[in-house]
Amino acid sequence: MATNTSSLFTALVGAELRVWNSLEAALTEAGNPLSLGRFLVLRTVRDTRACRIQEVAESQGITLGAASRLVDRLHRDGLLHRTPCEHDRRAIILTVTDAGIDHLASAETIVTAEQERLFAPLSPNQRDSFARALTLIAEASNPARRVTSARRGRA
Repeated sequence: MATNTSSLFTALVGAELRVWNSLEAALTEAGNPLSLGRFLVLRTVRDTRACRIQEVAESQGITLGAASRLVDRLHRDGLLHRTPCEHDRRAIILTVTDAGIDHLASAETIVTAEQERLFAPLSPNQRDSFARALTLIAEASNPARRVTSARRGRA
């Protein structure tokens, strides 16, 4: 018998929350000053060429306003630089400070180890299947797909 969508949703959200909390706890127990959210933002800024607040918002699935407030706090705490873009004075380019890089490097080691621990029960084939399933769910949640599906339902 197939698992119903409500049970799948509950399991997915529950697992995500427990994984998030496990990663947060690992960072805290190791004495790293970054929360998982801050770690993810700093990693995005580090890995994105000419990163702007828009890229932070998109990478984290948050609004521009929320991303702007988060970037402001990271800047205030000395973890990010904000530099006006040379080509578009309205845009701000974000870079990670030396202090941010140090915290990020330490956090990356902790997060990687905890991720390995969490996914250890899955075989390589299970990991591949899980990744494909998550990709399909992410694609289905795309707002453009919801609009297309709604239009087809009205036809």
